Amino acid sequence: MRIKTARGFAIAFLLSAATACSSGTGDKFSGIDNTISGNPFSPDSPYTGADYELPLPEIAFVMSAEAAGPLGSTPAYSSAEVKSRMPGYETVTAETALEDKVYPTLAVLKDGQQVLQLFKGSDGRAREVHAVSGIVGGPAGEQVGMTFRRAGMKRSDCRVGRNLWRGMAVCPSRKASNVQLVFALPGYRGPFTQMPSEKMIGDATLQRMVWKPR
Repeated sequence: MRIKTARGFAIAFLLSAATACSSGTGDKFSGIDNTISGNPFSPDSPYTGADYELPLPEIAFVMSAEAAGPLGSTPAYSSAEVKSRMPGYETVTAETALEDKVYPTLAVLKDGQQVLQLFKGSDGRAREVHAVSGIVGGPAGEQVGMTFRRAGMKRSDCRVGRNLWRGMAVCPSRKASNVQLVFALPGYRGPFTQMPSEKMIGDATLQRMVWKPR
């Protein structure tokens, strides 16, 4: 993903299916997920989750079935509108990969870290909003960085991600069918045409929450 700031800085992000990292200097940006770097886990040796239930930040606002947090039920694809509704947050233009394609997005940042990504729709509105930070709560209390197990998910309710999300589990929130949760297992080595096994998937971590208007 490539992000440009208003001052002309450009920072290229190299994304794999499950991790994100940044390079360059200037403004501080962080990855959009909470995977564990340098982990030794594999399909034959998954971690138990007990030692890797990461502490989660305090929730700043919540995405519900009805609204994308402070952006409301029909979020505007507008930097000015976002800033008016979210004082203290900044916006930058970006390009973000979904499962099949890269799209222009409006990224919302707090203290240099991505919080939301807005995908442009029609009539000046956002067609979907992605939460990529643990400070956003989901409809059932989900947070980015939370394990599949802790979120109370069931593998049978999920589908396997395609292409750029291959091998990931894409699941509806337990309390809102219009909010999809994208989980990835740190160290997962495939097969990427299917989700991690029942034995392993509990350790997958939530990468993003995808909100769409009802």
